[in-house]
Amino acid sequence: MIKVTNLKKQLPEFCIDLNFTIQKSCIFGIVGRSGSGKTTTLKMLQGLLKYDSGNIQLDGSSNLIFQDFNLLNNLNVFDNVNLALKLKGIKEKDTVVEILSFVGLKDFMNKFPSQLSGGQKQRVCIARALVTRPDIIFCDEPTASLDTKTSFEIIRLFKKIREEYKTTIVIVSHDLDVIKYLCDKVMIMKDGKGLIKDGLWINTSIAWNTYHDYNTHYNINIIWYSNRGLYLFKK
Repeated sequence: MIKVTNLKKQLPEFCIDLNFTIQKSCIFGIVGRSGSGKTTTLKMLQGLLKYDSGNIQLDGSSNLIFQDFNLLNNLNVFDNVNLALKLKGIKEKDTVVEILSFVGLKDFMNKFPSQLSGGQKQRVCIARALVTRPDIIFCDEPTASLDTKTSFEIIRLFKKIREEYKTTIVIVSHDLDVIKYLCDKVMIMKDGKGLIKDGLWINTSIAWNTYHDYNTHYNINIIWYSNRGLYLFKK
């Protein structure tokens, strides 16, 4: 579980001011326009950035999946993943093989990053984060450099991780399709403030015709609109 209480961080444009709780095994999305404070919030959750006041409670260990892969080009796939264990003084090669098989890279263990596609590199990153069996995984735009097909393969992998390992996943993304299909709960950020609700998606083609019906029967607000559809939240 992650519990954020009265978290404050003064930025030049505004002050981040947040209170929220993420339950164990939840896939939690953080979205918002550029400059809304979402990346700063993720860095504070990770412990990479100091905050001015408040409290962040993380129950269990955590790892980070980077947006730009951050693989070591002189190490093959196996050694890139095994490095996470070596840094902790753990020698469990069987665990590395198990995790690489889980993410679909068992046949690529001896390949180097330069020999991999973008989707395969992201799977290596996921394996590296997962191999120490963290309770929480933080993800910074994990599909930003991937095409649509590969992005949805990665989304399915994240769901598989949650089902298999009961991992809590916190993801920052600009891609509404990723948020739509992956997340249980979403925090929409604007000027350092966050709104958290369970979401409901309506395709653009039917959105404007059905919005009033949904509003009457389900009591919802429009939180986000794009050419892909409306993202709605119950009041």
